[in-house]
Amino acid sequence: MACKDCAERRKNLRDAILHGRMAEAMDMTVEGLRVMMRIDAGADHRKTAPDLTPAPPALTGKNKAELLEIAADEGVSTEEGATNAEIVEAIEAKRRAA
Repeated sequence: MACKDCAERRKNLRDAILHGRMAEAMDMTVEGLRVMMRIDAGADHRKTAPDLTPAPPALTGKNKAELLEIAADEGVSTEEGATNAEIVEAIEAKRRAA
């Protein structure tokens, strides 16, 4: 059984849609979702949004050719005879500096 507020919200939303008041219907829908999800409408949720940038590729389990490719993609220069550990350290140092 729906609460009285929900029934009233549904009626108002239906009336807005039937009378072509789409902006009003959208605002009612958003406000109804905020109430149901207990989201503070005054809060700026963009500040707490997760960072959606992709994570850099993992360095473990890579062979030398793969590490050199990652280093080149990330703008890391390595010496000619660098070992895997030295390449990984150079990449990680660049990532820490960023």
